[in-house]
Order: sequence, then C-alpha cells, then structure tokens
Amino acid sequence: DIPQKLLDFRGAAQTHKLFDAYAVSKLQNVLFAHAFASRNPQIACVACHPGFVFTSVTRHLPLYVRLAHVLAVPFWVLFQKTPRQGAHCSLHCCLSPSFSAASLRGESRFVADCRVEREGLPH
Repeated sequence: DIPQKLLDFRGAAQTHKLFDAYAVSKLQNVLFAHAFASRNPQIACVACHPGFVFTSVTRHLPLYVRLAHVLAVPFWVLFQKTPRQGAHCSLHCCLSPSFSAASLRGESRFVADCRVEREGLPH
C-alpha cells in the first residue's frame, strides 16, 4: 500500500490514513533530495529532520488526535524541543560549510538533529 501512495501525489486527503500520509511525505522529501542532487550537482540538497519539536501541528487533525496530544503534552515536554531549538537543524544545514555544493558534489544528505545519517535502511 505504501509504494502506491508514494506515486499518488494527487490523491484525495480522506483516502490516506493519518500517519501513513505523514510517513510517505517524509520519505518523499528524502527521495526528492536525492533526485534533485543527482540532477543538479552545482546546488547543495539536504533533507532535514529537526527532531521532536513542540508545535500546534495537531490543530486541524481529528478530535481524538487533538485530545491525545493534550493529554500527552505534560510528558512530551520533557523530550520535545522548542520551535526555536527545532530551527537549529535547518539553520545548520543552510549555514554549515560541510553542506555546500562543493563539498557534497552532487550527493544528497539526510540530516537529523544536526547529524548526517548513514545511507540505506536502518539495521
């Protein structure tokens, strides 16, 4: 089911399950970065994941998700970053010389919490 969703950029929102759609969107970001970098080696391309950031991302989701979010916030606040802290990863990718087009030479990178992740599937 996921491989088909990867190809379906125009599907109706109600046909996608909530977390499947989120996971597919993240994978599409990584695939886009890889394809873009291979076609445009003169431009640095990095897919960036800031980590677990406290935002109002659930505000338009179904009621049961919003309620679960409200109940979980007191526990999550111990582990979540502020939006300002979450922006650090994006800024790191934009400003660090290690992510310049010259240093990447047409390769893409996936950066999570300011660390470059290894290519391939996790072991």
